[in-house]
Amino acid sequence: MAIAYTWQFESMTAEIGPDDEGHSDIVYSINWRLIADDGLGHNAQAFGTVSVAPWEEGEPWIEYADIQESDAEGWTQEALGEDELAAITARLDANIEEQATPTHETHYTMPWDENGD
Repeated sequence: MAIAYTWQFESMTAEIGPDDEGHSDIVYSINWRLIADDGLGHNAQAFGTVSVAPWEEGEPWIEYADIQESDAEGWTQEALGEDELAAITARLDANIEEQATPTHETHYTMPWDENGD
């Protein structure tokens, strides 16, 4: 089962500025959502907030209006780190696997309820 992952970004919080370098709208946190989908009707999501590493002299500056989704994705993945991202995708994969081949079920009718309500 091939699982596709899609990033969504709910919001970015920015310092209005300007900072000492004259930069404004400096992004310092991102609210993210990672959606896993197997294409067979099973999906799972994880979401959270990361702090963005502060801009450092010598790095390219991206004006807020020029930030692309790929920039937000890169910053988010960098902030999460490889281990945490692997743990998140493993949990999403396990959730989808449980949906596809359930090993648990929830009963809403109690065995002692004769009416089945």
